[in-house]
Amino acid sequence: MSTNANAVVEDGIPVKMPSGAVYLVLTQGEAEGLTERVKAYTDAFHFSNVSDLASLDLILQLETLTTRWTTYLSLEKDYDNNTLLNAGSLRRELANVSTELRQLKESVGVNKKTRDADAATDVASYLEGLRMRAREFGIMRDMQCAKAVELAQDLVAMYELWLRCDEQERQTNHATPEDVLQWIGEFFIPQFQAVDEHFRNVNQRAWIQTGGV
Repeated sequence: MSTNANAVVEDGIPVKMPSGAVYLVLTQGEAEGLTERVKAYTDAFHFSNVSDLASLDLILQLETLTTRWTTYLSLEKDYDNNTLLNAGSLRRELANVSTELRQLKESVGVNKKTRDADAATDVASYLEGLRMRAREFGIMRDMQCAKAVELAQDLVAMYELWLRCDEQERQTNHATPEDVLQWIGEFFIPQFQAVDEHFRNVNQRAWIQTGGV
């Protein structure tokens, strides 16, 4: 095979397209360029629908023709070094193909406008998700504060009862230091932590399951 990338290969060079079909190109340079574009498109867009894959095949074929004809017009000759005798007709055909290519890309959603719109939607959704999570986190903190105040008031009441009572009354009213410590371990801490536990099990678990931050 010739080392000239623009040397025409008899019967063409096969390139595997996204749909699995084989498309024949004229030169090694075209084959390498098309292979790179096939990889770039399939890496960027994960189509599975047969119709979308066929459209992607056509996009790549039209891009190959566009590159080929642009090269012809630039050099004023084809790959076989034949002088172009129909440059005007080829320019018109190139314009038509370029229009068809632009419309096809738009319909499949592989054009820059669609990508930018999708990116903007993703950013907006991400920011809205952050706002929602911030609101829920704030609500959880408010609940924790309310529970902390409630439990602190109970603790203050127990302390004041301890101050007012003598030792026997403290035993009777369960206001001894041991009783207070038992209340903290068995009631205060579990009640306070229950708010955070509910938040983790309900809200944060939902974020993780939906891919949230």
